[in-house]
Amino acid sequence: MTSGSELDNAYAAICFQVAKSGLLGRVTFEGLDAVRAARGDMLPYRLGSSAGKPRWVFSVEGSSWLDERHDYEVRQYSTPLTGTHQHFVFAFHDEFVEAIAEGIWLDIPDQARPYDVRTRTRWLSLAQAFPPSATARPRASTGNSGGHPARIRS
Repeated sequence: MTSGSELDNAYAAICFQVAKSGLLGRVTFEGLDAVRAARGDMLPYRLGSSAGKPRWVFSVEGSSWLDERHDYEVRQYSTPLTGTHQHFVFAFHDEFVEAIAEGIWLDIPDQARPYDVRTRTRWLSLAQAFPPSATARPRASTGNSGGHPARIRS
């Protein structure tokens, strides 16, 4: 049982099944501002061709959604998001999740308590999360209300 004060210190996270191993993986967010998700085979951004392993974690440059959230947060709460937050995209089988957050941790949690976001174990290194073959920066564009195309990077 956890008390209210313990839950206040918890992090927001999404859990997913790790391909091939069947284990639950977790993306834990630092400074989460917003999340949206949709089903579909295609990411909401066009990726350029790239060789190597498939990627599943991306950061969007020139994000109109981040600009919109920043404008709202500044107007309502005097809390700027640009410069501190990023627009992340996570591609899963037949669905994708987008989040605006200060940062993320990728890990394989204790399988007996995978939803306990107060602890993080078995951290993945950046090389594991973003293999060297994923260092190319594919381009993406979308109907961006800011008048400039968004770029997606892995």
